[in-house]
Amino acid sequence: GQVRRPADCKSAIRQSATLRYGKRKQPIRGAVLFEVVVALVLFVSAATIITGALNASLSSVERLRLNTHAANLAVSVLSELQMGTKTWALTGPQPFEEPFAAWTWDVIANPIDGDTSAASPLRMVEVIIRQDASELVYRLNQTLRVEEAAPADEAMAPPDRPSF
Repeated sequence: GQVRRPADCKSAIRQSATLRYGKRKQPIRGAVLFEVVVALVLFVSAATIITGALNASLSSVERLRLNTHAANLAVSVLSELQMGTKTWALTGPQPFEEPFAAWTWDVIANPIDGDTSAASPLRMVEVIIRQDASELVYRLNQTLRVEEAAPADEAMAPPDRPSF
């Protein structure tokens, strides 16, 4: 091949600089600033999207935790009603004991649809659990045998069979 002379090398460097910097032979500074601004906008956009997704995920986990806790409390109330440690006679929302003071429970026992006999012990029992702080309401329905209140002298006697 050919060996380039130093004058040809200088001319090639000048052509390269002219193509790179334009005819002014000064770097185009606006392009670098534009690239930095675009990079910052992309970074902020990505950070906003990721933060929004994390926030939605955390609120979903908290809602799931509260619903699970309410379901556990509803099952506990229903079990206590069946065992007789809680009474059916209470009306209106009743507070739980500590550490669940922020929660309330209520029980509604209605005759089963289609059952016209008032003497039937089967009832559709609805346990309602509320937490006012999060405006959460959880409802649990189950068909149970509900015995009417016994006279005072029979109330202390052990039942012959379970009432559920």
